[in-house]
Amino acid sequence: MKRTYLLFISLLTIVLIVAGCSGNASKNTSSEKEGKEGGTLNVASQSEPATLDAQITGDSDVKDATRSIYEGLMILDDKGNPKPDLASKVDISDDKKHTRSN
Repeated sequence: MKRTYLLFISLLTIVLIVAGCSGNASKNTSSEKEGKEGGTLNVASQSEPATLDAQITGDSDVKDATRSIYEGLMILDDKGNPKPDLASKVDISDDKKHTRSN
């Protein structure tokens, strides 16, 4: 009796595990996978920035907020090398003292 009960519980457990693991895959349409333009972006922050002038403060909340607002002529890539952002290209003089952004 105990053996059949243990066998029944084992089979039931296996059936429930298999049923839980074999759920239907997500059936997203192509329009759901692609991003859409417009709308509202809500961003959570730990605190409200005191100012939006990142030059007068070293507060990280201000820098995080203004990074999304202001774009620079140059940015750093993943390896820390400068590359043009708003500038289309940067010409460096031969003496490497002057640059001109286009």
